[in-house]
Amino acid sequence: MANANYKHRAKLTAQQTIVTVGGTIAASNVFQIKVAGIVMAEFVATTTTISHVVAGLVAAWNAQEHPYARQVFATDEHATSAGRLRLTAQVAGPHFIITLSAAPGSSTFTTALSVRASSPYDAGCSDNWYDDGAFVPRTAVPADTADVLVFKGSDLPVLWGLADLSQPLADFVHYASFIGRIGLYPRYFAISADGTEVDTTVPEYRTTHLHVQLEGGDCGVGIPDGASLIGGGSPRVNLRIVTGANLVVDVHQDTSLGKDADDQPATNLNIENGNGGVTCDLNVLGGSGMVGVGWIGNETCALRNVYIGPGAVNQRVLMGPNTDFQDLDCHAGTGHECHHRVSTQDFDVRAGASLRLRKSGTKINSITAYGTVTVEPFVASGTEIGTVTVESGGHVDMYPSELAAAVVVDACTVKKGGSIKYDPGKTTFTALTLGASGIPHTVAIS
Repeated sequence: MANANYKHRAKLTAQQTIVTVGGTIAASNVFQIKVAGIVMAEFVATTTTISHVVAGLVAAWNAQEHPYARQVFATDEHATSAGRLRLTAQVAGPHFIITLSAAPGSSTFTTALSVRASSPYDAGCSDNWYDDGAFVPRTAVPADTADVLVFKGSDLPVLWGLADLSQPLADFVHYASFIGRIGLYPRYFAISADGTEVDTTVPEYRTTHLHVQLEGGDCGVGIPDGASLIGGGSPRVNLRIVTGANLVVDVHQDTSLGKDADDQPATNLNIENGNGGVTCDLNVLGGSGMVGVGWIGNETCALRNVYIGPGAVNQRVLMGPNTDFQDLDCHAGTGHECHHRVSTQDFDVRAGASLRLRKSGTKINSITAYGTVTVEPFVASGTEIGTVTVESGGHVDMYPSELAAAVVVDACTVKKGGSIKYDPGKTTFTALTLGASGIPHTVAIS
């Protein structure tokens, strides 16, 4: 395998896009240039000349005050190239995306990229990718099944060209020493090349997650390196993973970065093709903070197992409404939470661990508690659970103190040394077994 190291060395270049009007123009033909489905420039032809359509579109675009259009300037080039207008970004680095609409009639309305944007923050620029020990960049972006993407030792972000790594790769390795953000804030519209200037009045319409296709194996986010300890890095990572083989994703989190500046989980994963015979496991191995899976855009994600390791403390795992997984295994470590909106699953909480379940939607299959589990419905409809097994030393709190929502349990078994807490007015057991006769157990009724 060959490492492809991200180095932030490409030059700043402003994007230029050509729009061409042609064919036969008829009066009343409507021409529109759109961004994110919103019309930024519209012109209704009043004559049959192409020149007046070009001039009208240029004037309409430059008069537009929408944030998506404000950073791009239109130029009329019909005099030198018939039917052509040019859109040029006023800030080098950021990308813009347009679509065209023309109706009715036999006119033509086309667009073509003239100059691609580039910057040190662009994953689609080959000048940012270097082989191990190389002094010159690669001639193309990583695109080989032997390529391993490596992000290490930088505080600069990667924001653009996030969907340009379109070929299957061997692996994605993100070290704790890479503390720059990977991905755009979904709620804010980035204006500057490095993402420090944003417009908070409109959401981001460009790709927000780095897209990678992996051929299975292990994928790491926030891996400790050098002097870094587990949880010592700052993985502000939006990552979309498409896998055609069994895959393990390891995440190490930072105590200071539960949320990013967009008030979203610092690490956001969209994992596709994780079912249908292909398994994907998520291991949260250290530190504390928030890991989102299909959380921001409600993407369809599929996992097999979610594992919160003994090095993690106060870790929050947020599952979106279209994320499915089979089992959550929580090892020693306190203050963990799992927020999940839909789907069924099994929760296994080990001795010395605590897990807070915030659940809505369909039924939880089972909870096995060697440690502490708190079940907290966060919708008025409450939570249903199939079986609850409380082992010796375990405790399950099914008293929804914050919300007046019900908890319904098919079968609950409390073994020697285990305990449960519940409200008889809100918690219903179809069957409740409190160990064998004479074996100590504790039941707290609030």
